[in-house]
This record gives sequence, C-alpha cells and structure tokens, in this order.
Amino acid sequence: VTGLSLDYAFGNFNEGSFFVGVTYTRASSDGESDSDSVFNLGYGKASGEGLDWGVSIDSEEQDLTLGVTRWFEDGLGIGAGITILEEDELFQISAQYKW
Repeated sequence: VTGLSLDYAFGNFNEGSFFVGVTYTRASSDGESDSDSVFNLGYGKASGEGLDWGVSIDSEEQDLTLGVTRWFEDGLGIGAGITILEEDELFQISAQYKW
C-alpha cells in the first residue's frame, strides 16, 4: 500500500489544530491494484519534533484513523497508526523523513 496526503490546518499545527485534507492511496495484491482519493477532516499536532499525533475521519466510508509519529534527530521519524474500517482494521507502520 502506498499513499500521499496533503493537509491544511486552520490553526497552528505545531500546537494542535483542526485540519482538512485529501489522501490518495493505491493498494496492490496478486497482480491487481486499486486506488482511491478521499477528503479528510481531523485534529492533530504535526510539529515535526518529539511526538506528533492525529485523528481523522474520511468523507467516503467515514473510516476513523488514529496515528502517532515519533521524531528523532536528523529528520527521521517512525509512525504507527490504525484505521477502523466498517468490518475490519488496517494497521500501518511507516518510516518518515522531513527536510
């Protein structure tokens, strides 16, 4: 699964803010792939230092996503999250880099 998100905060993301965003995801398995774009609404802290977190809900299926990222020196971060789907859960672990 690969994805790309773009969010706009209505306040200061460094301290915590409501946001809207759009997310594009693509999943491939057994030679087949599926992609989707959804709008998100949520609240989160994204300072790029220490512990960042967020909670959001998407516009299509109203899936709830909770995530945290722990930032280290040199712009490296490790993230973990869960998306609660209608009949299942999706867990994610990510390596991130900020510049």
